[in-house]
Amino acid sequence: MTFPSCLVTLPARNEGGRLATAVERVDGLLQEMGYPYTLLIAEDGSTDNTFKVAQGLASTFPNVQVIHHDTKLGRGRALRNAWLSNSADVYVFMDADLATDLSFFPKLVDLMQANALDFVTGSRYSFGSKLERPMLRKTFSIGYNSVIRTVFHTGITDHQCGFKAFSRKAIKEVLPLTHENGWAWDTEVIVYMATMGYKMAELPVDWKEMKGERTPLKRLINDIIDNGSAFLRILVRSQRLRRMGKIASKTGSVWMDPSDTNLAR
Repeated sequence: MTFPSCLVTLPARNEGGRLATAVERVDGLLQEMGYPYTLLIAEDGSTDNTFKVAQGLASTFPNVQVIHHDTKLGRGRALRNAWLSNSADVYVFMDADLATDLSFFPKLVDLMQANALDFVTGSRYSFGSKLERPMLRKTFSIGYNSVIRTVFHTGITDHQCGFKAFSRKAIKEVLPLTHENGWAWDTEVIVYMATMGYKMAELPVDWKEMKGERTPLKRLINDIIDNGSAFLRILVRSQRLRRMGKIASKTGSVWMDPSDTNLAR
């Protein structure tokens, strides 16, 4: 049997207190699975000791590498930088707080490989999942995901779960089209893949909130404003993708050119 090579990325900003535990657990699981792998820490302009901890881990674990940025890039830009310069069969990222039960990682990769999928995401809201989260955050998240699923016809119940796997094809063809840098990147990449007809699936997972029990009202309002503006940008870009797809299907040309920067302005 040929095992896929995996590039597993932990985006990390101000995670110095729990990064070591996360790397130890993820690296141990990857060794058990037996896949060729690289565990990449994408350190994103931390103001604590995250980079120093990451360097120590890279010197201790042979398969651990670190990408460091002096200033905050955001998850989308950090992942684009990391993944477009590294080759693998399967690209995975998970939040460094390991909010998703790590036992679902083998299932994530197996589901993708067994069904020749381009994308699999963990889901906190599909049937069979288990979720521990404050009610306000849960309500806002469910509402947001319902709007995205209805408007863009993604078929996905949870666009924001920090537990996702991508095929090499999806990374090469879709990732260069994304321009969102923050949390909206998760939504953006899923919307584009749905628009372009990629094969996707969800995996119900067990997920536990690792942040505080309360959500400050100011933060919630800022999240609504940020998500609303990102929604409009993604809507405009996805419509351009759809129009280009219709033109390409009529002319028999290539569906789209990932290098065309007009797609994501």
